[in-house]
Amino acid sequence: MAAEFSSTIDQALHDKRIAGGAAIAIDKSGRELIRKEFGKTSTNPSDAKPFAFDTTLWYASSTKLLTSICALHCVEQGLLKLDDDIATVLPEWKDPQIITGYADDGTPILVKAEQKITLRRLLTHSSGMVYPEMNPSITQYQAAKSKELGYDVAKEERISEYFMNPLIFEPGSSWVYGPSIDWAGRMVEVVTGSKLGEFMAKHIFEPLGMRYSTFDPVGNEEVMSRMTGRVGRNAETGLVGEETSGLRQVRKKEDHHGGSGMYSCANDYIKVLTSLLLDDGKLLPSGGAMMQELFAGQLESPSGLHFWATHPMFGAFLTPGYPRDPETTEWNHSLGGAIVAKEILGHASKGTLFWSGLPNNYWFVDREAGVAGCYASWILPPGDAPTGEMFGALQRAAFWEAKGGVL
Repeated sequence: MAAEFSSTIDQALHDKRIAGGAAIAIDKSGRELIRKEFGKTSTNPSDAKPFAFDTTLWYASSTKLLTSICALHCVEQGLLKLDDDIATVLPEWKDPQIITGYADDGTPILVKAEQKITLRRLLTHSSGMVYPEMNPSITQYQAAKSKELGYDVAKEERISEYFMNPLIFEPGSSWVYGPSIDWAGRMVEVVTGSKLGEFMAKHIFEPLGMRYSTFDPVGNEEVMSRMTGRVGRNAETGLVGEETSGLRQVRKKEDHHGGSGMYSCANDYIKVLTSLLLDDGKLLPSGGAMMQELFAGQLESPSGLHFWATHPMFGAFLTPGYPRDPETTEWNHSLGGAIVAKEILGHASKGTLFWSGLPNNYWFVDREAGVAGCYASWILPPGDAPTGEMFGALQRAAFWEAKGGVL
């Protein structure tokens, strides 16, 4: 199956169905089952280089796993508690409000939330916080805020402004994708007195030898010299085509976004997944409560997640490479990512932890099968179906190899 995966990648690359990238899968002994780098970093021949395992890129929402680990480290140290009101650390979230609509004059209709926001609800996206661009009411709320402040809060991307919005449901009552992990990262910063990237470097990057991982790529020559270009898909032909270097440019940001701010490479990211699969104690105490929480489904009623995961459009982003039949698949969310709640035969065991990043990078940890892997690329749009198919192929091949061809 490893050879078949390699051939699948080669053919897709030849057909211009995917951009350059790197894929790695390991088993529970740390042995590499699959290791393949392919294609170029750009569609522009003048600056294209071979895409390598140490090619750096924006990991976007794949940052969330590492931020969650940092938060759980703080729980282990007694600095944070999973079920306390986050207002004890972030007073700006005292008495959060829920938006229910708008009055005729455009004034938002807000009601006080009855339930508290907790770190557990942040890490599971059950806090009621939603990304502004994913909800019309919050989009409108942000537009009014930008007008009042005199600048576009979306462009500035300050957590305290861009992500300080009303909730869209009672905390703990549903699931929606949003900036909850960014606020979890802020909690880490407050209780440790360090910027998130500094704390992450001390407790994750340095212990694992992640040389090319950072929240501050600008000015870091080792990282910037390895940075991939940004490739787009031609809307008419469906083929990989023009460079999209003007989108999501690499730039210095004041805030370290725990939900999306890390730059890394396949060689670095697989080290996190390996540590989790082996439960080697380098990130969280081996066999401890936080490791168990990281892989345990937390949602009592995962219907909200199930809706988005099986949605014809959003499912391509939330469950890339997986079957999305709402009648045969089940999903949940742990403190570290989404969970396969029902075995997908030949693909993923029940309890598999996974997530992805906006530029179509993906990862998974299947402790039952004893395998983990990551797929690195930077192609737009997000939820790119052909690239997601390659991640599915990687997962199936790794599953097969780990099982010795016996399903």
